[in-house]
Amino acid sequence: EIDRNQQFLTIENELGDSRFISVTNRNDWSLDPNRLDLDISQFTAATSIIIQDQTELSQEFRLESEEGSELDWVLGAFYADSEINGDATRWFVFEYPTPAPAGNFNNRTEQTKYELNNKSLGLFASISKEVSENDSISAGLRFDNFEKKLSRNKRVQMPAYALFMYPAQDTTTATLSKKETFSSLSPSLQWEHSFSEELIGSARVTYAEKPGGFSAYTDSTAASAFSEEETMAYEVSILLNPSASWGVNLTAYLNEIENYQFELPDAADPTSYYVANADEVTAKGIEIEGFVKPAESVTLSVAYGLCDSEYDKFTGSGLAGQQVSFVPKQTLSLSAIYQLENGIYGQIGTKTIGDTHYWNYAGSNATEKIDSYTLLDANIGYNFDSWEVSVFGLNLTDEQYYTSLVSNLPGTPGIVGSPRVIGLSVSREF
Repeated sequence: EIDRNQQFLTIENELGDSRFISVTNRNDWSLDPNRLDLDISQFTAATSIIIQDQTELSQEFRLESEEGSELDWVLGAFYADSEINGDATRWFVFEYPTPAPAGNFNNRTEQTKYELNNKSLGLFASISKEVSENDSISAGLRFDNFEKKLSRNKRVQMPAYALFMYPAQDTTTATLSKKETFSSLSPSLQWEHSFSEELIGSARVTYAEKPGGFSAYTDSTAASAFSEEETMAYEVSILLNPSASWGVNLTAYLNEIENYQFELPDAADPTSYYVANADEVTAKGIEIEGFVKPAESVTLSVAYGLCDSEYDKFTGSGLAGQQVSFVPKQTLSLSAIYQLENGIYGQIGTKTIGDTHYWNYAGSNATEKIDSYTLLDANIGYNFDSWEVSVFGLNLTDEQYYTSLVSNLPGTPGIVGSPRVIGLSVSREF
């Protein structure tokens, strides 16, 4: 059972030559509980129960130039504070090195309680200016500071018969406490050129860092921490918009990533799961977006993505040369929007995710993958005065799919995607 409770407040204030924006957000998320039957090969029975609570508070202040200014600029600050509390209990029948006798006194229990605290502070600025009739240049700079903490307590209680046979294996408690601070400076530069009123090209280069952190579900002290990720990104795009009736945008990109972060099961311990760093990863591809308006009130859109991702170097593993885990090669989105002059509107669309690999550390499960799936979403609404009311539906066909799977457990348990969701949204602008 998953519960989510979110509140946010956005305030905008015109200041003459500039505009002030404040965005406050609070998000509570709880999982109570997640139950999983684990048929691990060396145990005849196993069960996992995970309870998790997460609270996050964030605040952003932004000051930006008014629309249409000769010099466009943005100055801002961002702060976030989150806390995650988890309680995972696993029990299974202890059989090694001899089969367990019948009865409940042979259950081995592992309980992991942890708390993850994350605080971040960011300062950012950007500026954009037309340098000629057909050219403009934009530059951005962002500084982030992250403070991350992990406090974990894992208690392992051996079954009664095991203690009788192996008295040295008594109840054990392992504690882990870590704290790390990360800082990053991310610059970006973009050039845009108008070949004509209908054809615009742009090129962008960005350097970005993603902070490291800690994994709670691993017994390895070394694997409990992961390093920051560094990405050098290059992007070129062409926008063709001959009229208000149709347009198309083509983007090509190349991302060169060091210390790429991704989730990986522990081959030596099937109850461990952690975030690993791959030495070098390359992702390159194209994205095509287009729209057409067969009538004034109807817009049809399509978006297609093709991504070639690869582990270039991953010391100690067998994944070098393989497609990156959980990154699909292809995605496709289709949508139709209907907008009437009286304020009534509707939208229906699909999103298709292509086949996705989920590798083990050795890279020996090449035939295992998450099959392609398609989700259907729709909404219908009404705008009147300053109010907007809409009814929406997500995954209307109630497609059953996985967002990730665990390769080192029989039966490949994993994370199930969201089922059908029906909701009501009411908003007012003033």
